[in-house]
Amino acid sequence: MKTWRAIALFKLWWQVRPSREQNAAKLGLIVLAILLSAWVWTSLRAERVHLRGRVADAEAQVKEVQDDLAEMQRLRGEVIPPQLSSQALVPAITNSLVARKLDLSVAVVDADRLRVQGMAGFDDVVQWFGSIQRDYRLRVITLIATRQGTSVKVDVVLGVAGK
Repeated sequence: MKTWRAIALFKLWWQVRPSREQNAAKLGLIVLAILLSAWVWTSLRAERVHLRGRVADAEAQVKEVQDDLAEMQRLRGEVIPPQLSSQALVPAITNSLVARKLDLSVAVVDADRLRVQGMAGFDDVVQWFGSIQRDYRLRVITLIATRQGTSVKVDVVLGVAGK
C-alpha cells in the first residue's frame, strides 16, 4: 500500500514541476542511461578480450596434453631391449662408437659395468650417452670429464640398468 502512495506522490510532484525542469531531468536520465550503457559495454568487451586470451592459453595446454598423450602411447608400444651383460654389450658399444666416429675405447670392468675412455667432441659424447642409455639400457655410474679445447677427455663407467 505504501508503494502505491509513494508512486502517487511522485506523480503529483512531477506534474507540478515546470516543463523546463521535466525536460532537464529527462535529458539527465538519458545521459545517465547512455553512460551506464557505455560502461557496461566496455566492461563486457574487456572481459571478452580477457576470456579470449584464457581460451588461447587453455587450447595451448590441451595441445600439450595431447602431445604428451601421443608420446605416452608411442612409448607404450616400444619394445624394451633385453638386459645384456657387459661382456655381451662390448661389440654393440664399439659399433656404436665407430658409427658415430668417436675415438673412445671400451673395456669390461665386471659383469655389470663397462669403462669408456678417450677424447671426443663434448656434444657428440653427450648425444652418444643418450643413445646408449635408450638403446642398451646403460646408465652412467661415474663420469670424469676434462675439457681440452673444443673436445673433452672422458673416463666413464657405465652400468647395466636395473643392476
